[in-house]
Amino acid sequence: MQRQPVAVNSLVHYLPPLANDKDSPTLDPQLILIFSRMDAQFRHIMKYSQKYSALFPSAAQIIVQADKAACYTGSRNMNIRRMHPVVKLMVQNGLLSEQPPRMIFHAFSGGDTAALEVKIDTQSLLQEGHKPSTGIIFDSVPGTFNCRTITRFTIPPSPTLYQTLLGSFSVVRLWTLNEVYPWLYIRPGTVHQFIHDGMNNPRILEWTDSVTPILYLYSDADYLMQVASVRAHIDGVRKAGMMNVSAEEFRGSEHVRHAYKDSDRYWGAVRQLWADHVIKPKAKL
Repeated sequence: MQRQPVAVNSLVHYLPPLANDKDSPTLDPQLILIFSRMDAQFRHIMKYSQKYSALFPSAAQIIVQADKAACYTGSRNMNIRRMHPVVKLMVQNGLLSEQPPRMIFHAFSGGDTAALEVKIDTQSLLQEGHKPSTGIIFDSVPGTFNCRTITRFTIPPSPTLYQTLLGSFSVVRLWTLNEVYPWLYIRPGTVHQFIHDGMNNPRILEWTDSVTPILYLYSDADYLMQVASVRAHIDGVRKAGMMNVSAEEFRGSEHVRHAYKDSDRYWGAVRQLWADHVIKPKAKL
């Protein structure tokens, strides 16, 4: 049986649990948030949702589609307001209760921005001491923000003349929005700086800390997110004091294609993250 996504708005979908929590292992996640890559087709996102449904049928799911235009052209406050429906769904699933749901945050390239905006939108909500067990998964992030990355992000490998002209305009526009506008006080910092600061903070989310498990899934052949920058980021996160950081470096897989290249390894790493850092520690209590 497949669950059907319910559209909350054009970018947010909700999937109720397939099974009751009592029908599944008691320490499985109860809420899974998937933050898609930029402008990903919904049918592609659903492949990850369906895999999570098979792994954790008692978990509700919230799918957040990353919108390139909103991310790079909208104000920070506007983008945070876009996360209100996500936070509302989290609250409806018990975020503010004395026993908040166990959660997985799974963010793809571009979706990490939306995940960090959820943090800002929940800052005034959570009660001290009521912190949900959470695992964080980053697929093909973070990268280095420069002209080469923007060009690869906006212009396809074998572009037509029209795509080249349109992409060139987008490169100039994105660079201006992220590097020039902040100096004019139109935006409070660049998107890249926002992501960098957020992902290097042990409180990636409002309730996480230095022992929150984080898994990085990336490739040595990613043409958008250079492997050296991802490795450097992981080293920096560990040096910053995050204690439960794991990484899976895939060989030869393209950007956000690691689950297709080696599905068993990809989803095995997801299960291992949850088992090692959530189930085992709680089982000892």
